[in-house]
Amino acid sequence: MSVVTCEDMIEKIANAMVCRKQPAQKFVPHTLLRQLMTWDAVRGVLLEHNSELCQDTNPELVEFFSKNSFKVFAILVMNEQLHLAQHFYQCRFEDNMLPVEQVWLDDNGDDWKIGLCNKGSSYDKILRDTFRLGQDSPWGKRARSIENFCQSWQWPFIPPIFVKDTFRYKFPDSIHLPFIESFDRKLPSDCSFYSYVEEKCVHVDHLPEDAVRRLSLLLIWC
Repeated sequence: MSVVTCEDMIEKIANAMVCRKQPAQKFVPHTLLRQLMTWDAVRGVLLEHNSELCQDTNPELVEFFSKNSFKVFAILVMNEQLHLAQHFYQCRFEDNMLPVEQVWLDDNGDDWKIGLCNKGSSYDKILRDTFRLGQDSPWGKRARSIENFCQSWQWPFIPPIFVKDTFRYKFPDSIHLPFIESFDRKLPSDCSFYSYVEEKCVHVDHLPEDAVRRLSLLLIWC
């Protein structure tokens, strides 16, 4: 079996991307991304980047990124940020903590922290450690890369998965919904008073397991 390189993984992720020509909509289906992030693939990429990261005496690093944090690993690979891999591992930042957002603590925009979108604060310490700035931080002294992570890097890799018996969802404004095509069937505004209704098709990876393969959702845009 040939060793997977960083270039190989970038190409595979790019090929799996849906709506790749539309930056605000592109996403990688959950199952396809999961299949790409095998133990061997993650190890191959890490070995190429820095052989000291995943010696046989430290298999936990590869295990962490191939199981608990494969979306984070894909984000780092696609944005050429593998130097942050060891940092995310040491902080134990996992996929279930995504997405994150920059929360401003004052009106002047001078002070901020990283929080979880639409979630509680049980991971505050992990977030502080992972996204800290300063002399000893792999992010450096400036917040540009952290802002990029929050504003753009993470979104193609975390499209929501719809769950059976859940009918209302609250998504961050930047979320990339897992739509694969539009039927362009819209009701005129005079039929719905103040909005229009558009029919979309959802990627099968993001539907409940017992749902039919094609499910149309009605979106109301105000």
